[in-house]
Amino acid sequence: MEILNIIGSFSGIAAIIGMLWSLIKIGVWKGKMEEKTESLINRVDKVDKEAASVVLMQHQQNITLTKLEAKFDTFENKLDLLLDRKTRGGRKNVC
Repeated sequence: MEILNIIGSFSGIAAIIGMLWSLIKIGVWKGKMEEKTESLINRVDKVDKEAASVVLMQHQQNITLTKLEAKFDTFENKLDLLLDRKTRGGRKNVC
């Protein structure tokens, strides 16, 4: 009977040690997953910041292009006026 009590106590202690070991392994696994999640969140935040800067640069380029287009339109109108005057005021062809 005493041997059964000793075997039962050893198996009980082994079960408790196994449960604690499993809890420790689960804790380590959870810690690793939290670290991976944290690094992924940091990467997503970095990509969001880069995307925001790209959008800002694109907006600034659009403003610059709009200004250039307006200047080109005025230059084109002035060029048309100069060409019209040159063709009107040139020498007369004598046949």
